[in-house]
Amino acid sequence: MPASLRSDGVRVHPGIPFGFPSESAFGFAGILSELPKDPNPTWRGYSVGHWEEETLVVETLGFNDVGWLDRVGHPRSENLRVTERFRRIDFGHMQFQVTFDDPETLVRPLTISLPVQYMPDTEMLESICNENERDRAHFTSKLSDRVKLSAGTLAKYAGTYGRIAVSLVDDRLYVLGVRMFPQSETKFDSRLGLFEFSLDAAKRRIVS
Repeated sequence: MPASLRSDGVRVHPGIPFGFPSESAFGFAGILSELPKDPNPTWRGYSVGHWEEETLVVETLGFNDVGWLDRVGHPRSENLRVTERFRRIDFGHMQFQVTFDDPETLVRPLTISLPVQYMPDTEMLESICNENERDRAHFTSKLSDRVKLSAGTLAKYAGTYGRIAVSLVDDRLYVLGVRMFPQSETKFDSRLGLFEFSLDAAKRRIVS
């Protein structure tokens, strides 16, 4: 795919825009461009992409060491390099793989694979950043409106679900050490995402 020219004569390399709805941010992965050799560290780094047969590979470096590696708070350094792979399996399904390589904070590269499913008739909604936050006064909900569950109800969900450990401490539920906030009797929100408890066909409690 060759570079194109804008009406003002500026050469524009093709690329892929992408968003971070949970953080109201956006980025851009250039195609057929090169990663900078001595990048100025930024929050999102610098991304370039290329195709490996049917897989889109996006490489990112040039991060600063101020941000976190994940939402839990694991650190990162300026040597962090992220490689993401996107492969469409069929209509509506994609396999996403991300590898974190940071010799200063990780003993070896960490690779995570996740299935991604297309959700029709939905839209990406932004969340609100707490830094310099000025919106709270305009919220209609109040702290007293939050869902409150008894210790007995919370205790039903404590246990191990595959690799996910849920514990009850001081009448509060935690998943992998991160506090969970009830949104209903079965749904809980956390910094790790939304979790829902249910029963399978054998009446065993599961979490998704």
